[in-house]
Order: sequence, then C-alpha cells, then structure tokens
Amino acid sequence: MSRRLEGQVAIVTGAGQGIGQGVALALAKDGAAVAIVGRTESKIVDTCELIQQAGGRAIPVVCDVTDVAQIDACVATVVESLGSLDILINNAQVSPHGPLAETTDATMYEALESGPIAAFRFMRTGYPHLLKRPGVVINMGSGAQMINEGMNYRFGPYLIAKYAMLALTRQAAVEWGANGIRTFLVTPSAWTPMSREGHARHPEVFDRLIQTTPLGRMGDAETDLGPPICWLCTKEAGYMTGTTIQLDGGQMFMH
Repeated sequence: MSRRLEGQVAIVTGAGQGIGQGVALALAKDGAAVAIVGRTESKIVDTCELIQQAGGRAIPVVCDVTDVAQIDACVATVVESLGSLDILINNAQVSPHGPLAETTDATMYEALESGPIAAFRFMRTGYPHLLKRPGVVINMGSGAQMINEGMNYRFGPYLIAKYAMLALTRQAAVEWGANGIRTFLVTPSAWTPMSREGHARHPEVFDRLIQTTPLGRMGDAETDLGPPICWLCTKEAGYMTGTTIQLDGGQMFMH
C-alpha cells in the first residue's frame, strides 16, 4: 500500500459523507492523519471509525463552516492535536437551487458563505501553518458550472458559489506560489447523497450526462477521486499550481 503522505496532516471539510468522506479515506490510506470536519457529529465520527478500522489515523472536529470563530477553533484544534497542517481540502458546500428571480438574499449568502467564503476563511487561518510545510490547498468546484444543464435547471446560487471558488484558487496560487503553497480546483463527478438527490429530481439531466461521459459512468469518491487528489499533494506534483483538475470521466471534454 502506498504511504506517500506519511507524516502529513490533512483537513477535509464536509467529510461526513460523499466526496469529502471518500477523499478523506483515500488520504488516510496514503498515510496522512486526517481531521474529519463537519456539522453533524455522528457522520464525522462514522468516517473516523472507517479510517481507524483500516489502520489509519483520524480525528473528528465538529465545525459549522459558516461560523468564522468555529473555523479558527477547528484549525487550532487540528494543529494542536495532530501537530501540523499540510493539506487543506475545502469540500463543504450547502447547495441551494432555484431561479435567480426567486432567490432570496439569505439563500445566496448561504451558498457563498458555506462555500467560497468558508474556503477563504480556512485558507486565511491555515496560512501560517501551511507556510511552514509548505502545504497544499484543494478547493472543490463543480463540472456543473461549465455546462448548460446546470444553468437550465436553476442551480444559480450553487453555480455562482463554485465560480467564486475558481477565482479564489487562482488568486491564492498567484499570491502564495512564491512561498511554496500550491492550490488547485478540482471539478469532480461522483455518486454522492447530493448527486443521487439531484438524479431523483432531474433524472433526464443526469442520465444524459452519464450517456455523454466518455467513460460512461459516474465516479466513486474514494477510488476514482481520492488517488489523483492524493497525488496532487505529493512532491511529484510539485511544479503544478493554480490549475483546474477535472475528475469527471471526460464529461467536460465532451462539452
């Protein structure tokens, strides 16, 4: 088993289920100690137990990513408990949808504060620790931001938040690259509780996406997304930063 990330410490937000959980499992299998961050204690504890049963190291950290004080406390807890911060995976995102004309300020703020603003706050708080290593930041985007289906089916607040993640990632790459901190945007496609809910609401959209994906399927968060994300955190990817990595079975290639 590869242990390329032995001795490194990762934070994964929204790690109680779905993509966050799958990536956390992959990071732990590759040797990293992982802080499993989320709002629901039972879910993040379950993820920790899966990692520990496989021989990995993980701690649960309850954190509402829309609360700046909780973010600061989360980073402090991780560094105190695990010794450092090498990898930051900003995966958490509330995903409201609906037509823009009917979107309230509260809904738009929820999308932005849970996604790009939370990522910015984690990056800002984590910066002094990432600087010491130097570390890697991976922000989760969405392939839906690049295709018409996302816009047609009124995912406006969500898509706007994901576009902001792209700008945040690139700006950090420019500002922090000289200090050795590398940043990436990953646009994933995988079965998750959210994608299954979306499939139930708009089966024709998801079925068409799968049919037009060259690899012909949705991904698995742990086995399809996890390994390449782990690789981005290694020295082998040390000359890469600021770029968007599409882990979607070729979906965006077809659009």
